[in-house]
Amino acid sequence: MNGTIGVIASDIELKNSIEELFLEDIISENLIIDMLDPDNMEKQGKILESKGAKVVVARSGGYRHISGTVSIPIVHLKITTIDILQAIKKARKYEKEIVLVIWDGVYFNYDEWKDIINAEIIVEKFKEKSEIKGNVKKYIENKDDVIIVGSGIACSFAREYGIDNVFINASKESIYETIKYAKELVANLEDEKFKTEVLKTVLDGVHDAVIAINNEQRVILYNERARELLGKAPEYVMDKKILDVLPSLDFMVDILENREDKHGEIKYLEDLIITTNTSILNVD
Repeated sequence: MNGTIGVIASDIELKNSIEELFLEDIISENLIIDMLDPDNMEKQGKILESKGAKVVVARSGGYRHISGTVSIPIVHLKITTIDILQAIKKARKYEKEIVLVIWDGVYFNYDEWKDIINAEIIVEKFKEKSEIKGNVKKYIENKDDVIIVGSGIACSFAREYGIDNVFINASKESIYETIKYAKELVANLEDEKFKTEVLKTVLDGVHDAVIAINNEQRVILYNERARELLGKAPEYVMDKKILDVLPSLDFMVDILENREDKHGEIKYLEDLIITTNTSILNVD
């Protein structure tokens, strides 16, 4: 499984942490790491998918901006309160005013922790990527007195403006558990793909036409014999409502609604006379 998991690393520290934990997977190309590109965030998921990734792991803004852009699952490496506290602890050594720049979707209640942190912190929250630059830029004039604590993008802007910064890195425990979950997800996807291919091969080899519809009356299974018999290609039929594409099979909808199996029935489909067996399949 070459290039199984793709990771978008939001900073070199995160990339280094992942490499330390999963070096063998990287060497064997079961794990691909791309650095976050703030100017092309929306395309990075597609790029990893084109490289063979079956699952993408991303953090914060990277996760938000690739959601919905790829056809493969996305796993969120979340920023936790512990991650933020560890970054603040590192920033305190600079003895400067701390500015925390975080996405609005990250939960962090400063009031709950200020007695433990024992430092005054300015919290700058953003909802869109376009806001980050402004949140950092406003501190240029007193850059010698502040330190930015934030995501990879916030820290990259801070470096651009000559402001000290601390990246909110993920703990090794969080990284390990997230990549482990991504691996399990890939294994499950591969298992489902295998079972689907076996089922398709078996059904395409039988003499009978086999068609299945779900509760929304959409065609979810259509074997090769059904295509030969009914003269319609799978791409025309699959995931379509059966009455829209195969109206002569309206008896299947009746069975679905009445929840009663019917066996050995004679049906007339235009110039065809067929014997049908129709059964309800209950899952859970």
